[in-house]
Amino acid sequence: MNYGYFNAFITAIGENVPEKAEELQKYADEIVTDYLSYRPELNKLLDKLTADDTIYIYSFNRFASGLRDLDGLLTEILDEIGAN
Repeated sequence: MNYGYFNAFITAIGENVPEKAEELQKYADEIVTDYLSYRPELNKLLDKLTADDTIYIYSFNRFASGLRDLDGLLTEILDEIGAN
């Protein structure tokens, strides 16, 4: 399955969150959006992710809180789960 992930927690004034999430619909069967800093929806997605799945990320600076977090997430998704 193809998933899209968008973290809308840190938004600029006037930013159109639904429009950005719609960009992911071109690639994803299901869109997962977080509005909280601790990313509960991403954690649920990681729990159900399988090796045949793909995650499309709208913005890496919202996907991870830093380089260590990004490294940990990519290691889990790519190496441990085997997803794309």
